[in-house]
Amino acid sequence: MALSTPHRPVHDPHTPGLVAALVDSGLLAPNQRQLAADVIDRELGGSRSSLPAAGGLRRTLAEVAGFAGAGLLIAAVFVFVAQQWPELSVATRAALLAATSLLLCGAGLGVGITGGGIRRLRTDASTLRRHLAGLLLTGSAGAAAGAVLVLSIHLVERDGPLEERGYLIGMSASATLLLGSLAGYLIAPTAFGQLAAAWSVFLLSGFVLEGLGWHEIAGTQGVVLLVVGAAWLVITERGWWRERQIGQAVGCVLTLIGAQLTMELAAWLGYSLTFAVAVAAFAAYARGHAAAYLVLGVVGTTLVAPEALLDWTDGSIGAAGVLLVAGASLLGASLVALGVHRSRTDASPGRPGDPARTHRPPQEE
Repeated sequence: MALSTPHRPVHDPHTPGLVAALVDSGLLAPNQRQLAADVIDRELGGSRSSLPAAGGLRRTLAEVAGFAGAGLLIAAVFVFVAQQWPELSVATRAALLAATSLLLCGAGLGVGITGGGIRRLRTDASTLRRHLAGLLLTGSAGAAAGAVLVLSIHLVERDGPLEERGYLIGMSASATLLLGSLAGYLIAPTAFGQLAAAWSVFLLSGFVLEGLGWHEIAGTQGVVLLVVGAAWLVITERGWWRERQIGQAVGCVLTLIGAQLTMELAAWLGYSLTFAVAVAAFAAYARGHAAAYLVLGVVGTTLVAPEALLDWTDGSIGAAGVLLVAGASLLGASLVALGVHRSRTDASPGRPGDPARTHRPPQEE
């Protein structure tokens, strides 16, 4: 009779340090070290047998192979279409892109089905599977937008000059990309889907303003992007985007671009809004300690000073003066950022194991 291999526990490498910190701080009795180590190992997933570890390795290798296969599939379709594109009719081009979209969508859904169900993709701990499905679904949205673009160009050209109604082409394609990327994100939330949605919103805003005839009004797109960026940050902080850091970065970029574009309407409005955005970013960094807000605050402050000075002096300070003011404002913004970071750090509770911050019980005299 074959003997079964005993399960050997693999302790988490952080367990000894955490137990020692709890004992040193007086929160744990020395005779409870082993019990605390077992609890920490169980919560951190440290007590694992060698068999599940091997299974996890095989699963990881399979998911990496799926990534590679998806990349080769997309590359093969792209190369084939690129080679045959000039000789294809409009209907064939649209049909190929639509078929590619369906193929990628089916592959993305297949990854979810074979991994335990599509609903599991949103909460699956395996980021490789979720990222693979998200990449395929986002690619499907891009292919669908390409098919709509081809058909839109043909229809608009047939009804009249392309220049007069070109915004319809951009609106239809960017709206398709937005809807497709959001649908894919709902199934498998990844950074790919969020970035695709952000890019489509940026494009769609410009085409919608052109269709309404508002693009000729100076600074209109800047106001729209500023509002969209602020809304993106609100959505991110509410937890609607799974990738919080990506959402913060996207929202910060959109708000900064929007504030700067309002300078087309009035220079004072542009740098005033940029200054307000920078102040709000520093306040958000002091509250949440997110790197994107710190970068936005520093960059916004650095832009405001030379822009305001150029406006007040009608450009008479010259390039050297602009560089001097920009350097001084960058230094000032850095000092502000360091001050906010220091106040945030001083207000935070001590970390276990930090001798400078570890709370120790009072010694008996």
